[in-house]
Amino acid sequence: MVQFKIYDEFESEGEIILKTRLSEVREFRDLHTGEKVIEKIEHVTVLHPKLPDEYDIYMSMGFESGIPRIYHFGIHDNFNILIMERLGPSLAALLKECEGKFNVKTVTNIAIQLIDRMEYIHDHGIIHKDIKPLNFVMGTRENAQTVYIIDFNCSSKFIDSKTKEHIPEEYKAPFFQVNSCYNSLKVHAGSPKSRRDDLEAISYILIYFLRGNLPWQNTDEIDEIYEMKRSISVEELCEGLPIEFAKFLSYCRELEFKERPDYGYIRKHFEGLKKTLDDGPDFEWL
Repeated sequence: MVQFKIYDEFESEGEIILKTRLSEVREFRDLHTGEKVIEKIEHVTVLHPKLPDEYDIYMSMGFESGIPRIYHFGIHDNFNILIMERLGPSLAALLKECEGKFNVKTVTNIAIQLIDRMEYIHDHGIIHKDIKPLNFVMGTRENAQTVYIIDFNCSSKFIDSKTKEHIPEEYKAPFFQVNSCYNSLKVHAGSPKSRRDDLEAISYILIYFLRGNLPWQNTDEIDEIYEMKRSISVEELCEGLPIEFAKFLSYCRELEFKERPDYGYIRKHFEGLKKTLDDGPDFEWL
């Protein structure tokens, strides 16, 4: 798609990690450090370029624990190019390695970290909007037990830059939805996404990790997914799981559109659960 060398600083390793009609993700090497990095590329003429906004979001958050570092952003040969830290496998990939399920201790540790990530990005005025297992990846080396959140190309600010107030709740018919499998009930009903919806998506992911499936997982019909989510009770969905996971989902569903979630309250439940578990590794793949 582009030349294999960028500004004599980054050189392609040849591997295309992801390719779509409008963009691609490649593995590159930093020529100064020898470290592998990730390069996201899109043509500047695409109808709705994503990378400039994604870069702005990353820079507005800073690079705390669980947020990948950005090394470069610019236009090169008519392509927007974002170069970022190379991380480890996604939770989706690790789930396959673990035969489709994680144990309770692994999911509890994931839950605590994902709540931390949501609190961090939300407190920077950002809604992620594309919560799914592929967008959570493990770190490498000394950060191998840190869960990172990535891919902010659907994200937006929930505080209006002019009024400094929370965006309004304006219902629209949900003709298209990103990741309907993990969307909240309110998003299915037409609400725009806010902090509560990121968290409800997290709750579905955690339940999926423990169960190995979600009842609506094998259908692509948005209306059918919505109906199945509405019809199954929290108790039935979480049957056989520690009560903390049902409490989390119920709490998320009760949040108001503009309400700041009580992240400490949610985290405390999972920290309490962790104390009751064995002393094995925090993550079963380690």
